[in-house]
Amino acid sequence: FREDSETRRLTNGGFNGVKQDDLQRNRVSLQSQWRSTLGTWNISALHEEQLDEADQLNVNPQLLAGNLLRRSDYSQQKAALQWQSPLGGYGSELMLGLEWFGEELQQRKREIKLTDSGEADDAVITPLPGGLFQVDVTEVDAVERDSLEFFSQLILPIGVNAEISPGFRWQDDSDFGGYFAPSLAARQHGAWQGLNIQWRQSLGVGYRVPNLKNRYYLFDHSVNGYKVLGNPDLQPEESRSVQLSVSLTDEQFFHAEIALFYNRIRDLIETIDSGERDGNVLIYEYSNYANAATQGADLTLQMQLLPQLQQRLSFSYLDARDLDRDVPLINRAAHLAKGQWFWDVSHRVQLTLTGEYQGRLITSVNDNNERFFSPDFSRWDIKADYRLHTDFSLYGGINNVTDTVRDNRDPYDRRPVYGRMPYIGFNWTF
Repeated sequence: FREDSETRRLTNGGFNGVKQDDLQRNRVSLQSQWRSTLGTWNISALHEEQLDEADQLNVNPQLLAGNLLRRSDYSQQKAALQWQSPLGGYGSELMLGLEWFGEELQQRKREIKLTDSGEADDAVITPLPGGLFQVDVTEVDAVERDSLEFFSQLILPIGVNAEISPGFRWQDDSDFGGYFAPSLAARQHGAWQGLNIQWRQSLGVGYRVPNLKNRYYLFDHSVNGYKVLGNPDLQPEESRSVQLSVSLTDEQFFHAEIALFYNRIRDLIETIDSGERDGNVLIYEYSNYANAATQGADLTLQMQLLPQLQQRLSFSYLDARDLDRDVPLINRAAHLAKGQWFWDVSHRVQLTLTGEYQGRLITSVNDNNERFFSPDFSRWDIKADYRLHTDFSLYGGINNVTDTVRDNRDPYDRRPVYGRMPYIGFNWTF
């Protein structure tokens, strides 16, 4: 994957500038499955390397002071082995798995400055013509971590219409040690008014180790009015969760589901406003919320409106709070609605319309309990597919038809970054 983009910006010195991003990602993955009399074996492996070069430059090449070049190197590797097999018939099944994960991160910065004072001890300073100085700093010096996980799940039928599923996950992290997370799920099913009905319940313990980007990486979005700093002192996130759901379906034209959830979280990993400023740029950093909770509901509905027209709707309500300060958690919208409509105009042509509405959300709460909001928004995408042949089709569309974008002058605005984008392409299967 390769992305090369340029964004216009105003520099801290008041000059016209640009932010150039060159992102390259190389990924190799492997998946394999083997069925035998001893069960089913699944093997997967992944290696990914990501190079991100981000340059903030003055448009005038004669104005070198203030130019900043940052290079980030990130890589991750993952290998997993999973085995599952029936146990003595009657629908019982056992699953066992082993997974290893590793990641590495390095970040370097080069800046052209008017002075060589006040730099870190490890900075490499090179004098340049015109009384300028090139300052090279290693912001993240080749940090790495790895983890090994073992997990298991057992499915046990209870009579004809129910089953329970206990499980656990054990993780040993190179930086945070071991952790044991059990879970228990249950499912019942039956029939009602000609529809299949299914109930699900689950209890579980969650555990998430902060990754290297949470702990060390510097996300420089100065062009959008903010930066996000990593925090090497982050602690793992732990949670206790309860989930309940019920669904109705005719297995063909209609499916409806409602799900309720409650999560109690300790040391929730989230970005907060540090209170620091770099000119007009807000400085955020990752931090742990000692005591937080999230609760809410998800509704989904899928139905056939006409023989050629299918509809999918969903709505989510979320109440997320920092319990210690009794304030809402940031960057979480209370209301989110989505809709998709698929219209088979003919056996060759299909139109797809996608709509989304997100309510306003709090993006910052300062020490005085003052709250800053990102406005609500809606966006629409439209796509058309035209099948010329069994193996060849054309497609085209417009993303974000209404051109809903954030205001770059408002650092608290979290609406979409990218505006209206028309596109066209083809699919060829061989």
